[in-house]
Amino acid sequence: MADPIFSTALEVSNYLLEKTGAAMEAADFEAFIPLFKLPQEMETFDGRRMISDPEEIRAIFHAV
Repeated sequence: MADPIFSTALEVSNYLLEKTGAAMEAADFEAFIPLFKLPQEMETFDGRRMISDPEEIRAIFHAV
């Protein structure tokens, strides 16, 4: 599947919200992880964290 082409930041935001939300509702980590570029700063229940490993995102994903 080709990468989507966006014209506005709103389109990017809506796309990411739709895709991450669907992956979370389906508990589908494999659909969730390609939407992230690492390293990334993330807000968690424990505060702000720098995430550099997909396994760290997996732990957060399953904790939500």
